[in-house]
Amino acid sequence: MAAQTSPHDDDAAKSPLSQKQTTELHESYTEDESFLDTFQRLHPMLSFESMSQRALQLASNLIPKTEIPTVDIPCVTKSYDDDFLRPPNINMQERSCCLGDKCIGRWLAIFRYGEENNKGFTCREYLLPKQNELFLRSKVLPAQPSKCLLCMYAK
Repeated sequence: MAAQTSPHDDDAAKSPLSQKQTTELHESYTEDESFLDTFQRLHPMLSFESMSQRALQLASNLIPKTEIPTVDIPCVTKSYDDDFLRPPNINMQERSCCLGDKCIGRWLAIFRYGEENNKGFTCREYLLPKQNELFLRSKVLPAQPSKCLLCMYAK
């Protein structure tokens, strides 16, 4: 019995990223393996070639040449966060969570007290410290409304 070859060996001979491979007598390609072989030849970045020493070295050589933008993450206190765990003061032009009735603040009350309760509310929109300072000085809010503190970190 002769050794079987992949149905895509002709493609492999043309591609510099893959080498021609033959199967041994005890090996044979199932249809799924043939599809996987074809897929990896068409998309070599999804094969183990992307994790080779050569590929990883090329990627690591890019690090000194590429600028990675960073942002300072503001440090806030618990009391700062607590100020946003309340309904918005409409008289002060504060906005509510952009999720409205889907805000977690409302749902926490529903889960605890049932649907017919008056304890739930939509929380105040969460602002970063610089945004909050600007709002307190000039009543300017970000153009895009955002979520409250609870909704922001819920997955």
